Amino acid sequence: MPARTYMQVDDRRDHRFHVPDPLLSLEVGSPDPCMTCHEDKTHKWADENIRAWHPEYTRRNIWAEPLSRVRSLDVSAVDALISEIGRATTAPIIRATLLQQLADWPEPRSVAASQKHMASDHPLIRAAAANVVRVAPSEHRQRILTPLLSDDVRVVRHAAARSLVASPVRLGTGSEMRVVNEYRDALMLSAGQPESQLTLADVAMNLGNVKGAESHFRQALRIEPNHPPALLRYADFLRSVGRDEEAAVHLRHAITVLPDNAAAHHSYGLLLIRQKKLEEAIGHLRQASEYEGAIPRYVYVYAVGLETTGLYSEALEVTREARRQWPNDLDLLTTEIRLRQRMGETEGLQTLMETLRQRSSMR
Repeated sequence: MPARTYMQVDDRRDHRFHVPDPLLSLEVGSPDPCMTCHEDKTHKWADENIRAWHPEYTRRNIWAEPLSRVRSLDVSAVDALISEIGRATTAPIIRATLLQQLADWPEPRSVAASQKHMASDHPLIRAAAANVVRVAPSEHRQRILTPLLSDDVRVVRHAAARSLVASPVRLGTGSEMRVVNEYRDALMLSAGQPESQLTLADVAMNLGNVKGAESHFRQALRIEPNHPPALLRYADFLRSVGRDEEAAVHLRHAITVLPDNAAAHHSYGLLLIRQKKLEEAIGHLRQASEYEGAIPRYVYVYAVGLETTGLYSEALEVTREARRQWPNDLDLLTTEIRLRQRMGETEGLQTLMETLRQRSSMR
């Protein structure tokens, strides 16, 4: 059972019992149990030997390849992932994991795929389907989730409630309020955890209870004053209600106690932009793009900031470097195209534009 190190300190072993697939390790970097003993050999060597011993061998974990591609933001893999979700011979927990990935793709096909599995016999799949529906517009979300609000399994009902209040919504029926209250009661069982307080704050905010939301944010910080998500989420809440100066205090504190936190620098950089302090903002946006935890969005915003200040060459270099790490991100792709056009760089531009056209048509 090969191990992977999580959080730099926790070695966790894979406890599944399944036929090894050395080529999958070669393709997506998954652990190869054959290499645990045969450290001097290659994945290709292991695959050849398995096939020599078992001529009838066929690759079974074919779902892993589209899953890896979708996690790397490859829009062209979404349809393949949806197809694998429907494969009845795949274990329900794997199908639920695949389905859950669609929550990161706010598109009609994601919602349509989730609806097909709401009547699944497996509660994990129904719960995953409910989670995906949070990307649907609120007026459709309520209608789609109605059957799951009365599901026999509590985890499914709570997933439906979580999606129901994922953005501002006006609850209509008694069943909607009943399941949301049940979900809140469950969260209160772990109210001593800042994460539960943050979730309760989100629920309150999206139901229009601004005072209740702030109460939960403040309670999260009383429990753990330097909790990174609590500091950043409370600052974002303050921004949303027009209290930018208070938000700045919390963001500066976050940067003081978490100087290498990419999200903190990104949030503070955006606040400085709103305050028209562009030069200072660029410094924090740069740090957000470089520190551990950076995501494509942070680099994209930094590149746009550089472009806004007229530093086109620097913006293009930042974008190109980011696309080496995230080649499938559409914001970075469109930014590189725009900057190339602005700077008159035509070599390879047509290829990039064709790539953009193809990927945009897949959404």
